Amino acid sequence: MSHSGAVSSSNLFLEESSQLPELDSWVEAYIQKQRRFTFTEEEVLKSLWEEGEDVRLREDSRFQVVLLPHQSAIPHWRLSRHIVANQALYELLVDEHWDGQDLYSRLGLLDKEVSGTYLHVFCLHDERFVLSEDEQGLYSLSLSATEGKEELTLEQKNIIERVAPELLLVASQSQRARYRESKSSIVMPCYLFFQQKTIVILRYQRL
Repeated sequence: MSHSGAVSSSNLFLEESSQLPELDSWVEAYIQKQRRFTFTEEEVLKSLWEEGEDVRLREDSRFQVVLLPHQSAIPHWRLSRHIVANQALYELLVDEHWDGQDLYSRLGLLDKEVSGTYLHVFCLHDERFVLSEDEQGLYSLSLSATEGKEELTLEQKNIIERVAPELLLVASQSQRARYRESKSSIVMPCYLFFQQKTIVILRYQRL
């Protein structure tokens, strides 16, 4: 029976979350100040490394590495309790539901949609965005010059699926009308495609 008790204690120890006491003050300060940006490992551990401590963030369960398809080569980290909001912010900008002003306020609104508590953070090393700060210390986001052409958001795809049949029907009816008006006109088929945020119908006539 004593052997069974030892096994249970061992399992409990292995399952217990590991937290490094050396990082308690850093975590507390980050949460109290409600910081909204991810961070590098060096930002957290530099002082400990300079003291000769051999410690890494992966050893503390309160930290989790950020994985994004568009991030730069430098790994960024977040607290495990937090949510990286980059994709949500990207879709808001692409769909023009947000002008990119006052990043902190927008992150606060995302918090309210989930639980009303401090949760969402922004990953600084995301190549899709340009981050700026004004004289009042307010942060704003805009899309980088290469963005807006790579992929459609879910909302954009839904819009295209809804309007595409109607647009093709209108185009087809227009073609037949023009053909009846002038048989010398050769109307090429129309092509529907998405160009940034505008659905464009191309029709070529009188070739």
